[in-house]
Amino acid sequence: MTMASIRVTLHTGDCPLRVFASPRHFRAHVHSHFCNNGEPWSRLLGQQFLRKVCQNMGRDDVSSLKALYARVVEVVRDGVAFSAGLPLYAVVEQIVTTANAGERQRITIYFIAREGFVIVSDRDSIRTAYFPPDSVRHSAHTLFKTAWKMVKSKCAKNQYVDSKYAALHTRIAVHYENAANWHQCPNPHAKPAEGKARHASVRADNDNDRWQQWIRRYETD
Repeated sequence: MTMASIRVTLHTGDCPLRVFASPRHFRAHVHSHFCNNGEPWSRLLGQQFLRKVCQNMGRDDVSSLKALYARVVEVVRDGVAFSAGLPLYAVVEQIVTTANAGERQRITIYFIAREGFVIVSDRDSIRTAYFPPDSVRHSAHTLFKTAWKMVKSKCAKNQYVDSKYAALHTRIAVHYENAANWHQCPNPHAKPAEGKARHASVRADNDNDRWQQWIRRYETD
């Protein structure tokens, strides 16, 4: 299976990213995320399609894996484009320490897709894409806000341990292209503020009408 690449424009310029480093990495991700019943990927990939693919994964069905990968590429491309365009992404410079490889410096980029899932890449490829855990019943508004909080919290940590890979991550620096979007969540699923103001204005007008009717009735009596 040939791995596709997408192109994203960041503050550093155009950045080509491979969508997962290899078929092996993608296959592992299918098991841990795309076929995870706790994450609402069926909303984006299609419920019946995803159920069939996940059933076929146990049979090592290469055609199903390729079909899923093609859909994932489109979803990830749209997610990265939304995040970069807003902009709502964070570039983290860090030192990763493991027992086998020792210390190495890494650049990690966190994107947040409109649908509320997180996309994580290095300089070369998309490493992972995931929804908040146990979020299958959450609304789009809640998914996006939770993903935003998760990334913001991770970027704020000086150190954290990735238990999955037994790695210690030590932050060196964080770059936010638009710091305001990390101060207040730019949730695309939030109700417009002017809508709330309009509702309050209509309610005030109705209250005033009822008051005027009461005054006229009182004067008539």
